[in-house]
Amino acid sequence: MEIKPMAIVLTMLAGWINRWDRMQERYIAKRSERFEIMVQLVCETQNSIRYILDLGCGTGSLMLEMLKTFPDSKVFGIDFDPTLLPLARKRLGSFGNRLHIILDDLRKPNWLEQIPESIDAGMLPKNCNNFHRKQF
Repeated sequence: MEIKPMAIVLTMLAGWINRWDRMQERYIAKRSERFEIMVQLVCETQNSIRYILDLGCGTGSLMLEMLKTFPDSKVFGIDFDPTLLPLARKRLGSFGNRLHIILDDLRKPNWLEQIPESIDAGMLPKNCNNFHRKQF
């Protein structure tokens, strides 16, 4: 049986996603519970969810929860780490055109051009230590 290179890459990506999630669970206390609370807050405060924005989306862990919970929504994830975004694409590829993963730097204003003008829910699941107050 011949192993195809793409199958090896996909297996490796799945392994990296699992390792990333385990590392984040150790690094961020009660990470899963925090995601559940974020999803619940959006459910309880918004009547209609069309567009969701995840700033610093990483491998797409929070985006996954949003896409599952809001089946009629489109989710935009932005991150400037080019090594994490292929993992997000692997994790979330089954959501097709509901998923928009964007490589960009939030410190530069042009990232706003890549998202809808109106966002129904915005997520910032991690601390943005790299930003100065003036940048927001």
